[in-house]
Parts: sequence; structure tokens; C-alpha cells
Amino acid sequence: YTIELNAVGGPYFSFCSSRWLTMLELDRAAVMADPTLAFRCVHPDDVEGFVALNTFVMRNQTPFFWRGRIVVRNETRWVVIESLPRERPGQGPLWEGVMIDITREVEMQEALEKASLQHQQQLKQKLRTSLAAAGIAHEINQPLSRLLLRAQLATSDPQQAVATLEAIVGDAQEVVGIIATVKELLRSVESDHQAFDLRDIVASALLQIQWQADQSKIEAIIRPSS
Repeated sequence: YTIELNAVGGPYFSFCSSRWLTMLELDRAAVMADPTLAFRCVHPDDVEGFVALNTFVMRNQTPFFWRGRIVVRNETRWVVIESLPRERPGQGPLWEGVMIDITREVEMQEALEKASLQHQQQLKQKLRTSLAAAGIAHEINQPLSRLLLRAQLATSDPQQAVATLEAIVGDAQEVVGIIATVKELLRSVESDHQAFDLRDIVASALLQIQWQADQSKIEAIIRPSS
């Protein structure tokens, strides 16, 4: 497209390519008679900045570069518009410009940013889970360590066996309480439910105990479902 200034400094289109008109779905004669038809395609949220930039460029006769949104038939598209001023002795400046549709590139960039954000959130969740698991392991290890120590004391000092066993019961109850608390917390966590074949789980479990089964001469058979 080519934009010139009329006698009062207002812009008008002196040339519009067919491709430019198609992108904006405008009629050549109509837009040349009323250049605001093209300006009205600018997204409402971007109009203020677009108008301010045009005013500055035409007043100072500088290059124009704008990246923003247009709306054509209620469809929002991203475009880059760029034009360079050219002096004409005795006639005033004109701007020869191009408009490029970058909607696909913007959508791909947004998709990449969204995927990156989701990945970061997943990593943070895994980190929180790992830290929580480490904390739970620490809480359980403490009473378990006391259980082991007291069991060893009970075997070495029979006279203290009753008292030691009572302490062991207390430690065991503490472990049970910690596990109950963890279960309660896990109930409030959103889970990702997926369908799976129970036969695969059974086969995996049997594989883990295959050696013991062979030693005991036990044969496990998985029959196909009917």
C-alpha cells in the first residue's frame, strides 16, 4: 500500500495491492474514498497505540513499524505493518508499506510458552512431592529407629522386656498415626486416573517372585479373560 497526505495533512491511500485488500476484505474504491475503513480493522484494544504511532510518524515523517491485532469478520489476526517515508520535491512525503500476517507464528509461540509453563509447573509439583516424601520418610524413620533400638535392648535385658515392649507399642502407634495422616492428605490430592490392564499388573507381580516360585515348585498361570 501507499499512503499520502492531503492538503490538510490527513492520510489517504493512493495505492492498495489486491493482496492487501483481500487480507482486510475491503473494496479498493471504498477504502481509497474512506481510508478510515482500513483503520477500523485495528483491534479495539490496540487502537489507541496505533493512532498515536501514526500521528507521530506523519508529523515527524519517520519510518512506521507496528505489530498488533486486526479484526476481520470477527476473527482476530496478528499482523506486522511496516512502511518507509519517501520524499518527493514539491509534492510532500508518501509512505510505501507492507502488511504481513503473522497469526500462525504468534499462535505457535503462545503454544510453546503454554507448554513451557505447564512443564515448569509439573517440575515444581514433582519437587514439592519429593520434598514431602523426604519429610514423611524422616518422620517415619525416627520412631522406626527407636523401635529397632528398643527391640535390641529387650533381647539383651529380659528384666526390662515389659517396659521396653510398652515403649515399642507407643512407637508403633506413632508410625500408624503418621501413615494415617499421610493417607488423609493424599485423599485431597487430585489424581490422574488412567485405565490399565489388570493382567499386566499381575504378570509384573509374578515376575518379581518368579525365583521364589521356582524354588517352591509353584506354577502360576494367567488365563485370558472370557
